[in-house]
Amino acid sequence: MEAVSELWEQLQAHPLLLWVAGVLALFLMVGIVKRVLTIAVLSGVLLLLYFVYVTNFQERFPLPEFDLDEMRERWLPADEDANAS
Repeated sequence: MEAVSELWEQLQAHPLLLWVAGVLALFLMVGIVKRVLTIAVLSGVLLLLYFVYVTNFQERFPLPEFDLDEMRERWLPADEDANAS
């Protein structure tokens, strides 16, 4: 905690350092906000494309349906054939 107070006193003693720290903090915040907004916009576009697919194209290009029981029969061995001990 002493290091922080020493740093703050040093910044108050030299106003130019305070300005440089402020500009660096501003650049850092702009970069973080820019990344978050980019992720939010891309997520929104993907969600919009999904809704367009669901409303317009699902009848012509349906999602494949699968039977979970049939998949189990094909991929999982029967209880008597299992080699678990």
